[in-house]
Amino acid sequence: MPTIGDTLDCGHTCEPAGAHRPGNYGTMSDGRTMCDQCIHADMLATIAALTPGDRFYGAYVDSDGAKVTTWNGDVLLTRVRWGKAHPWAHTTRDGKGRVYFTATDAKGRVWSGIGDRGTYVTNLRLTKRVTPA
Repeated sequence: MPTIGDTLDCGHTCEPAGAHRPGNYGTMSDGRTMCDQCIHADMLATIAALTPGDRFYGAYVDSDGAKVTTWNGDVLLTRVRWGKAHPWAHTTRDGKGRVYFTATDAKGRVWSGIGDRGTYVTNLRLTKRVTPA
């Protein structure tokens, strides 16, 4: 685990990030350590390269329910529109049903997902729809 002042795999230096975190970095699924800014850039590049039908994991619906973000709050998708919960859908720990939503990326492409405001989004799927400019 990197400490403050160490060079991360992205080439940047690990810096303080507040009491709740040991530094401004994250560990990628392949084991690389990257600073928050590089993780955000990597996630945006991944999203931009996906094609309709592809799935993306590892994003959150922000507590305001208006955007999809990285775990530390960097915006990935905007224009979140909420659908209705389905009666057969799994319930969350607080007993509320999960709801479906759509969100838009920087290219205007529409993503669909399932989740609850302020909780982990388990799955996003790129649709064939594009939001008019």
